[in-house]
Amino acid sequence: MKQDKHRWDARYIDPLEYYPAPDTFLTQNSILLHGGRAIDIACGLCANAIFLSQRNYSVDAVDISENALRRAQQRARSLNLDIGFIVSDIDYFPIPENVYDLALVFYFFSARLIPAITSSVRRGGLIIYSTFNYRHTSLKPDFNPEYLVPKGGLAQYFRGARIIVDEPEAGTELNLSRLIAQRT
Repeated sequence: MKQDKHRWDARYIDPLEYYPAPDTFLTQNSILLHGGRAIDIACGLCANAIFLSQRNYSVDAVDISENALRRAQQRARSLNLDIGFIVSDIDYFPIPENVYDLALVFYFFSARLIPAITSSVRRGGLIIYSTFNYRHTSLKPDFNPEYLVPKGGLAQYFRGARIIVDEPEAGTELNLSRLIAQRT
């Protein structure tokens, strides 16, 4: 846990680093967003959380990096947005059940946590998930395969949910798996 925290804090230490735009998978599917409560898991600099907050969501943004969340908090204040920032290693964070209308996960994968992520969303709520898949090692051979979606994509982890979008191999390099699911 400490090793991960130090690695991510080091990545986000530079206060002059740009603030990223929200992920295009989220923005391209924004027609599905209707406001409510949301959680952004492993949120980094909170580009997606900020995007949601600007669209009538009350957002909890969870990340292991204090540096990332400190910078995101400054950005949110400058935009007059109220986002709940939670510094926590998501592997140990007690994700609340039946609280959110939307759960976002971008560029983080843990098969073990998917049931908790799904349970965090109220019935009828959405899960928007996009992360690297097994093909990513062709671009980054040293990437830990434990954190990559295996062949078959994300839908295999969301049986029982209504799948709205399922892209097992997406992106220009086909190294992403993306999904939008509705909890039934």
